[in-house]
Amino acid sequence: MTALIEFLEQHLFSCSIKSLLGVDCPGCGMQRAFIALLKGDLRESLCLNPSLLPFLFTLCFTICHLTFGFKNGARLIVVFFSATVLVMIFNFIMNLTGQSLN
Repeated sequence: MTALIEFLEQHLFSCSIKSLLGVDCPGCGMQRAFIALLKGDLRESLCLNPSLLPFLFTLCFTICHLTFGFKNGARLIVVFFSATVLVMIFNFIMNLTGQSLN
């Protein structure tokens, strides 16, 4: 696991929006948040990008729905996705205004 974390830390993608506009995009910090989560640091992960956990939950639920075919799975995916986007937008606005979750 340590080798995977080191590999990910050394091969982070750069944000083209941040490079062009000079401001963080709504997804900025997602890679670092994922690495922090792999390290077991939930607090740091949430501080870097709080939309990672709802995104991962939505992704796992979608995979389970495609595998098992839940009765209202498609509707729930839309709800979970919408919640993830709302968290992402809220975090983006907080970052733009200079307020952080730390």
